[in-house]
Amino acid sequence: MRAILDFTNPAARRWWQDLHRPWLQAGVACFKTDFGEAVPREAQAYNGMDGETLHNLYPLLYNQAVHEVILEETGKPGMIWGRSGWAGIQRHPAQWGGDPKTDVWSMRSSLRGGLSYALSAPGIWSHDIGGFYGPPPSPELYIRWTQFGMLSPLTRAHGTTPREPWEFRVEALENFKRYARIRIRLNPYLYSLAWQTHEQGLPMLRPLLLEFPADPATALIDDSYMLGDSLLVAPIFSEDRQPVTRNLYLPQGEWIDFWTDQRLIGGRYITRQAPLDTIPLYVKAGSILPLGPDRQFIGDTLPDEITLEVYPGAEHTTSIIWDEHGTATQLTLNLLDNQQWQLTIDGERPCNWTIRWHIHGTISEARPGRNARTISLCDVKSS
Repeated sequence: MRAILDFTNPAARRWWQDLHRPWLQAGVACFKTDFGEAVPREAQAYNGMDGETLHNLYPLLYNQAVHEVILEETGKPGMIWGRSGWAGIQRHPAQWGGDPKTDVWSMRSSLRGGLSYALSAPGIWSHDIGGFYGPPPSPELYIRWTQFGMLSPLTRAHGTTPREPWEFRVEALENFKRYARIRIRLNPYLYSLAWQTHEQGLPMLRPLLLEFPADPATALIDDSYMLGDSLLVAPIFSEDRQPVTRNLYLPQGEWIDFWTDQRLIGGRYITRQAPLDTIPLYVKAGSILPLGPDRQFIGDTLPDEITLEVYPGAEHTTSIIWDEHGTATQLTLNLLDNQQWQLTIDGERPCNWTIRWHIHGTISEARPGRNARTISLCDVKSS
């Protein structure tokens, strides 16, 4: 026998929240709010709604109840892992794409769903690496899905069969570790994007048309995405072992290949050969990517060392957000009259800065120290 809890009933809602309190007091930080879609049509809710009227609202009330009790018990913004929602669900992050099958088609469909979600309920979204149900994914599919998952707002490997990377042989394990290290280093960038989602309602994973509305070709792109405003990610939807030829669209402007530093002019389709260990990844010119130290875990301690990967080509201003209070360091890239690039670091939090300038396929490094406000000049002429 089973029943559906009526979240329109204040007593039932409190009872459900109270069930979570001992776990939160023991140190649990997040709950998976699975399901929530199955209110029967004939139901009669405490507040007078029938099942048909309550159907869409129900998952919002369900996720809201759990999100609120996390905040009450921990004093920190709540985090859930929800499957269902309705208008306003972005107030209760995060959501994931449900239960995809373990095949290439479902991997691609997961991204399409995420792009659609980004335009309808912008927030923090992710998916199950390797797919959820079906036969175990091939090592090659697991590798490609890992690359996609590590460059998504949140990362989780989950399914009806084992999803630990060592279950898919050494190559998959090494790929998982490589991209996990990249993700950990990207955490200052990702955390700042999450704050932008919180403050401005912009999704972390974005359709190209959201970032480049003046470029009409982006309205047709459903196989690539922007991770924030700086990184263009083009997953490989294939489980071939051999390098895959990937056709992808670069929006108007200038782009830099993350792996090779090759500069490319956008507003056109390009072809990229992608070996099994490589996902096509491009940086928008003008970007300032803040990277944390190379370490095994993130933890609660703020990094004391930040590397700024600077890609001149356009003026740009961005911020590193350090904590849930919005403490920020502003980063500004300007082109001076003498055609040199200037980077201004302006904030109250001291940090050991390393600046790496990416110009003409070479990298020039500077270490300006811990000053709260630092101006660094690139001694290489504008690209």
